[in-house]
Amino acid sequence: MKVFKPWPDGNPQMAHPMDVSDFEYIKCSLEQADPLDGWSPPRMNLVTRESNGERLSYADSPWFGVSLIVLRVNAAISLGPEMHEIFHFMPFLCDDTELVGLTPKLMISGALNLDASEVQRLVPSQTIFKVNKHVFEPMAIGAVPAFKISELRSSPIYVTDTFVNKWLTCGLVGIEFEKIWEM
Repeated sequence: MKVFKPWPDGNPQMAHPMDVSDFEYIKCSLEQADPLDGWSPPRMNLVTRESNGERLSYADSPWFGVSLIVLRVNAAISLGPEMHEIFHFMPFLCDDTELVGLTPKLMISGALNLDASEVQRLVPSQTIFKVNKHVFEPMAIGAVPAFKISELRSSPIYVTDTFVNKWLTCGLVGIEFEKIWEM
């Protein structure tokens, strides 16, 4: 078993909220047990150029951040209907293309082996804010293709080889997967 974190592949297009305050709205929604509870789709901008005018690479998954995979709807469809069992699909409003955000339905408690991992904590609360080295508990993860961990308030998305292989088979671009742990 391998665990990966999504990361932008090169210099891909990005998905940003039109209203900067919607970054916080999206972040708070992602921290809820059901991010779709009360969800009102924010208007997104597909960023295709850098501020200096340089064109960004086409992306099936315009980069938003490590806590949410944003996909063009056609890319989400190509991943297959089984993704609805794994992810919450969060619709966005966008003039340029149809976008949807994917966040894992599964938040695993105890997936991160805190004794073997290297973490940074806030003082005095001891809240973990960063994981420098991940060591996972294979029995806690099981065979799930995507998950978040309860040890982090704003957990990044973690995916296993199952999801990465599906992504690669579909030929999607915009995200690469950084291997962070292997059993």
